[in-house]
Amino acid sequence: WRIVSDIDGLLEAAEGSVAATCLIDFVNGDKLHLLARAVHHLRQKHGPGLRIIIRERKLRLRYSDELLLLRLGANTVVYAEVNFSRFISLIDSLRDQIYTGTVPDHFEDAVHAAMPPPHMGYLNPLAFCAMVRDNLAQSARIGIESTLACLYLLPEISHVDALRSIKVKRQGDLFT
Repeated sequence: WRIVSDIDGLLEAAEGSVAATCLIDFVNGDKLHLLARAVHHLRQKHGPGLRIIIRERKLRLRYSDELLLLRLGANTVVYAEVNFSRFISLIDSLRDQIYTGTVPDHFEDAVHAAMPPPHMGYLNPLAFCAMVRDNLAQSARIGIESTLACLYLLPEISHVDALRSIKVKRQGDLFT
């Protein structure tokens, strides 16, 4: 094993590798774009024999971000709650695995297709429907899925009170 301090060190250490295992910690959400670019670069440059494992540490990946990393070439994402012994077993189970996905040729196109809508929070029903349609069309090109949840209110809760209680923290989290 070689331990490196950053993505650039990983790319340098992987130079010439064909069937190595690259383990990348996801610790900083601000660096997701760099992580995604590195995964895409590693997969395109080193082929399907290279194993790329992303491990959540402290922060969790959004579902769409996890799918993006898998579409860009990661073999698997290991969740933060997986204990160390299970983590070692997962690495060992990938020993003979070959990446069989199709990696997009252009990184920026793939990232754009996976980006959440540029809005967050409440949208009127017409704007909400238009935003959902646009997002589904955009993300379908690389197979990124979305989630639509329908929550039914209790009879004693008004829709205005329910809307006030929703705390949206991420771009692309919409409600109507």
